[in-house]
Amino acid sequence: MENGVNWGVPVQRTKKVEKFSTPVITLSALAKKGAARKISFNAAAQELLGLVGGESVIAVGFDPQQNIFVKVGPDGNFKVTKACSVSDKRTYEYIAKIKELNTEVENYLTLDTVDGQDYFQVAGIISEETEDAITINEPTSEASHEIEEQVEDATEELVEAEEEDDEF
Repeated sequence: MENGVNWGVPVQRTKKVEKFSTPVITLSALAKKGAARKISFNAAAQELLGLVGGESVIAVGFDPQQNIFVKVGPDGNFKVTKACSVSDKRTYEYIAKIKELNTEVENYLTLDTVDGQDYFQVAGIISEETEDAITINEPTSEASHEIEEQVEDATEELVEAEEEDDEF
């Protein structure tokens, strides 16, 4: 800095802030049909598991009580990316199914150690319930009121038509 002048464009990026300080695996929300089923590990989970991005291999296991386990080692079936995530549709959907998770929101699986074992267990699940993305504002103009009345009329006609169909 010379005479109070910063030469160049300042860095626009902000430092990533972790949502959790405890080890967590995140099942990303499915934003649209065909979206990747991303399973990612936060910094605390990376440290606990000893993950090295782009090098480590993990295995995901299940017991008869439908508990979920994660293990790192050469006998694993998923190589983590440099960003310490995995994309696997089958595993993602199986976890979502057995734990009855809403895949439209992010789900966080907390990890805990298993005494005397070299693998870790999912100890809890936190779902990020979101509010509707679309906010409906109150009509502010006369045209908005007319459209609102037309929608109400059309809805009433539809309900009446459905009731007539039910009678037959």
